[in-house]
Amino acid sequence: MVGGEEAMSLLAARGLVKRFGGLVAVNRVSLHVEAGEIVGLIGPNGAGKTTVFNLLSGFLRPDEGSVRLDGRELVGRRPFEICRLGLVRTFQIVRPFADLPVLRNVMVGAWARAAAAGTARAIAEECLAFVGLSDKGAVPARDLTISEQRRLEVARALATRPRLLLLDEVMAGLNPHEVEVMSDLLRQLVGRGITLLLIEHVMRAVMRTCHRVLVLHHGEKIADGPPAQVARDRQVIDAYLGEAALLA
Repeated sequence: MVGGEEAMSLLAARGLVKRFGGLVAVNRVSLHVEAGEIVGLIGPNGAGKTTVFNLLSGFLRPDEGSVRLDGRELVGRRPFEICRLGLVRTFQIVRPFADLPVLRNVMVGAWARAAAAGTARAIAEECLAFVGLSDKGAVPARDLTISEQRRLEVARALATRPRLLLLDEVMAGLNPHEVEVMSDLLRQLVGRGITLLLIEHVMRAVMRTCHRVLVLHHGEKIADGPPAQVARDRQVIDAYLGEAALLA
């Protein structure tokens, strides 16, 4: 049973373990996310970040451990059931329905909540406006730039009406201006009552956007705290950030 601070959290995962044969990809990871937070999940490639996302969102089942959303156990539920409870994730590799118009792509997400086509369309239009893609509704998704595809992914997730949104490298491949635009968008999401947990390698954005940062290394959590504190942690510097002043 999850107790103390974690019991009051929107998301509380405790003792997560995931093995692939003889490899322990996630080893006794516990984490919590409070309503209204933007929490960054960082670490070197292969640290277990995406595996943790898969465990939280039901795409993988942990060998051990518990995941609770508002006190409700998620382990054993399928991804679409978890989506309906309000936890939604995006993927590192953007996979829109390439031949469908942008509006139709977002309507696919809206059907998680909508009971009629008109409602789904209205939700999709609202989400496209929010991410700045209103003028792209009729464009096939394959014709979008990488920045626009990233925003489409956010819009499609937003259309499911999430309470907690897990974003997997939503800034990958973006130039500095596009990173700033995306960072602003994430802060606006929190203003709409959506809590964020994000995997990201764009460290300046992580440190400027996140309220708290978790660090994974070799499948284990090695740090959890405010960005400035984590940036000074010797174990984090050695494992991931390096001596170069990436955060200066």
